Amino acid sequence: MTVQQAFPCKCRLSDKEMAGKIEDEIRLNMDRRALTLVGWYHSHPTYQADPSLRDIDSQMDYQLQLKGAGNAYNPCLGVIVAPYDLHHSRKDSTMLAFWVAPPPESKPCDYGMPMSMSYTISQDTFITQDVLTEMKWLTDFYSEEPDLINFKDQWHQSTSFMDKLKGSLAKKFPKDQTDGRFLEYIHNLLIH
Repeated sequence: MTVQQAFPCKCRLSDKEMAGKIEDEIRLNMDRRALTLVGWYHSHPTYQADPSLRDIDSQMDYQLQLKGAGNAYNPCLGVIVAPYDLHHSRKDSTMLAFWVAPPPESKPCDYGMPMSMSYTISQDTFITQDVLTEMKWLTDFYSEEPDLINFKDQWHQSTSFMDKLKGSLAKKFPKDQTDGRFLEYIHNLLIH
């Protein structure tokens, strides 16, 4: 399985009325690009990337939705990103890819068992204008939110949130962005 693109949901958790509309927009964008849904992602901003009970339930729901008709099986990948885990001072963000083994048939009301998946991250050759535009749109969309991170603030000891972000992203940049231009673009988006 290869994840070629991630589509962020552009709505707040409290804005459940917009969620269906946003999902429809994502499906339309995927159809335009001839992509198939293979999973979902979300973040645990300030704690580790272990699945919560809600995450386990959501993953089971998505697995059932993607199961397919008859004997066909379409896998469903769950990903949790922990960018600012307050319990670890490492600069790289942690990510967990997982699926959920269903509970035994004799205990259908029990929670399933989250199972970690191994993965490899491949760098893109270059960054597209679509990605730059999406990043700008997202920073504008969330810029007035009350829980917005001030990237100048200290994350851990003498490391700012921006330094943490830069440290986490630096090794993941496309191959044509090793000169620092993309890092500067991100910095300018987030520091006003």
